[in-house]
Formats: sequence, structure tokens, C-alpha cells
Amino acid sequence: MEAYRNDQFTGHVEDIHQFISGPWTMRNIHNIDGTFGGTVNLALSDEPDSFNFFVTDSAYSKVILSELWPSLYKYSPDATPWPDLAHSMLTETHASNPSVPEGHTRYTMDILQNATWSDGVPLTAQDVSFTFTYLMESALYGNPAASQLGDLFSAYAPTTYRVVIEFETKSYWNFGKFAFQYIIPEHIFNNVTGIGYARWDSWNPILNST
Repeated sequence: MEAYRNDQFTGHVEDIHQFISGPWTMRNIHNIDGTFGGTVNLALSDEPDSFNFFVTDSAYSKVILSELWPSLYKYSPDATPWPDLAHSMLTETHASNPSVPEGHTRYTMDILQNATWSDGVPLTAQDVSFTFTYLMESALYGNPAASQLGDLFSAYAPTTYRVVIEFETKSYWNFGKFAFQYIIPEHIFNNVTGIGYARWDSWNPILNST
């Protein structure tokens, strides 16, 4: 249960996954008189401990991180999957496409073509495929985020706005292994000029404890 003020704003969305202060309210809330502008204050009952989503287990960090990072899918107000970066998805097994190896599941997704990182660099399917490369490679340095990707077979971008993710298993749970993972920018995290695989745990964006 969360309290919220309705004397200045309207458009609050009841969200069973992230409650009234979740992303859906933040995108729909507006002044009750129809004008633009205004400030909405959100209260956290404790301080975030980190904005590195690879290391934090804090709910107070995660409520902010959910507003900052994209994923292929988000949770809708009724906690079902809702497309975020994904524009469409095709799910295939060997039965529907003989090029898919026996026992595998292949997900082919077209992503939005107008998404841009905050530094102005376009977001592409290469960022999506790189994200899963980063998870697997940084796992060698202790990143636990790859633990659920044990049966990931491949992730690649055949075109600028299409990504293919394939698992070595056929399972209902495969979708959840990749769909809600935060997508990271390759030009920031790459292992040559960027944060790199080994620095997954020392990366500490934004947060200033003072």
C-alpha cells in the first residue's frame, strides 16, 4: 500500500509489480488542471547503496534503476511482459524452423529504431547482443548476473535493428532469462576502450554518498 497526493496530479496507474510510484505512473501522471510542468516527489525509506545494477540487491536502488535503463521487455501494470525495446518477437524451435538445432529455442526480435543513449549515440541490436556477451565474459571475473544464462547458446545481431538470442533448451523460462535484463551500451562497456569485463563490480555510476 502506498499513499499519493491527488490534489495536484492525476493519471496515477495502479501497478501490482512496482506500485503507484512505478514507471507507468511516472509516464502517465500530469497536472490535474491539464497544464504542463510541475514536480513530483518520491520518497524512499532508505538510501540506495549503489547504482551498479550488477552488485546491488537494494530495493531502494532498484526503484531508481528501473527508470534509467532499458530492457527488451518491462512488466506491465498487471505484471505481464510488455515490450520496451522489442518491437516484435518470433519464437522458433526445430519443429517450426529446421535451421534451429534439435532441442534449441531461438528468439528473433526487431527492436525500436528511434532509441538513443543519453550521450546521443543510437541504440542498436548490437548493444543488445553485446549485453549478453558482457554478462558471459564478466562471469569469468565473478559477475553473478550470468548465472541464469547457463544454457544460452548464442546472441548476435544480423542487422542493425534485429537481434537473435538462442538457448540450448526448450523451456517456458527461457524468455524470462533475457527479456528483462538491462541493456547496456557497447561503446561504454566494451573491453578495449570501455569499462571492460573485469571492472563489472567497481563500476559505480552517479552515486555520491555525500
